[in-house]
Amino acid sequence: MMPLVMDSNNIRNITIRNESSYLNKRLVLEYLTNILEGISKVINEKRQIRFSRWHDLFNRHPTLDIIELTEYVRFWEKIKRDCTAFSSKEYNSQWFKKNLREPLFRSQILAVIPKNYPKKAYDILKIMAHFEGSFKVLLSLLKFVKNSYSHDYDKFMEIILNRISNYYGIGTKKESLFIFDIHVLISKKMKDIGLCIDIIRIKVKEGHIIAFEAPWCELEKLPDSIGMLSHLEHLDLSDNKLTSLPKTFKFLSKLKTLNLSCNNFSDINLDYITRIVKKHYIEKYIKQGVIISEAIVLGILEIFRYQALEKIDWELDSLEWLNYFKINELGYITRIYINVYGSENISIKQICSLKYLEELYIRSIDKIPDYIEMPNSLKILDLRGNPDTIKIPESLKKRKNLKIIS
Repeated sequence: MMPLVMDSNNIRNITIRNESSYLNKRLVLEYLTNILEGISKVINEKRQIRFSRWHDLFNRHPTLDIIELTEYVRFWEKIKRDCTAFSSKEYNSQWFKKNLREPLFRSQILAVIPKNYPKKAYDILKIMAHFEGSFKVLLSLLKFVKNSYSHDYDKFMEIILNRISNYYGIGTKKESLFIFDIHVLISKKMKDIGLCIDIIRIKVKEGHIIAFEAPWCELEKLPDSIGMLSHLEHLDLSDNKLTSLPKTFKFLSKLKTLNLSCNNFSDINLDYITRIVKKHYIEKYIKQGVIISEAIVLGILEIFRYQALEKIDWELDSLEWLNYFKINELGYITRIYINVYGSENISIKQICSLKYLEELYIRSIDKIPDYIEMPNSLKILDLRGNPDTIKIPESLKKRKNLKIIS
């Protein structure tokens, strides 16, 4: 009986039957060969290799020393000798190699390992933990280990965290756990990602993450483990789908710059954001003459737009290209021209707290929420450049001293 249901046109239709068979033995062998063949060549040539090439090898597999690497290769070669003692007309090496490129196919290999290599299964799984490049396959591995070798789950998790730590130069497992958790969330939205992906950017100093950027990752939430980044100074989570921040966010005590623009926040607790603003954002606005309470508003707008508003003291014919504000002689904001793309609800709520605001020119909104009250001082509400279908609350339309331009 064939251990595989093969459909070369659609990898998702391939299923590997969990049985002991020559083909399944060859399947595992091909997988190990795919991983260890290159390392075997390096080890076999070790006498002729300069130190720099050894260094390159350890950079790729820093969690292993040369003895462990050698042992894994010997183990693979023994399996290869045992397996090739058989023959089968059904075996197609090229077909196996082609489909081993697919993470979904490699994940299915887990099911056949114990039956086909009962005494060697644990070592094969360790090889997968050390060398597998697909994060989705590694998640499948952890799930398999949890079900079949639950007492060793922490050991396998440690192997993966060590790989993350060594790749990025992270000195603590707690911070590596955050990177792992982020990978879990990102992998749910993408076909496949590697263990160390390029779409996130990390800066490490003295073993600690001080900067983390993950724009355009379709994140809908953040893991609680973000609170472990006690040395984090810069955080960019722009262009995601976040609706809230975890309670552990307050533990980012060293955070200096924050970009939360273009997300789906509606109404979140701004207490911690306000503390960051007071420490790192308001000084430049105060120096321009803005009073502290309204400088805080400008700082919050900057975080959710990731663009500071400019102060102007003159009149221009057209300011459509500029986000700016004007203040009166007491330092209160009287005019704002702002594009609130990606931060509509929070930005509008903050703007409406400006009690002396007289003119508001606002872009990139499709409605003004009913629950928000515009300041009584407002005389001009300019909505040009927004959709024609923009919804304006009746309470605003009835104001006699307010001119609405749309």
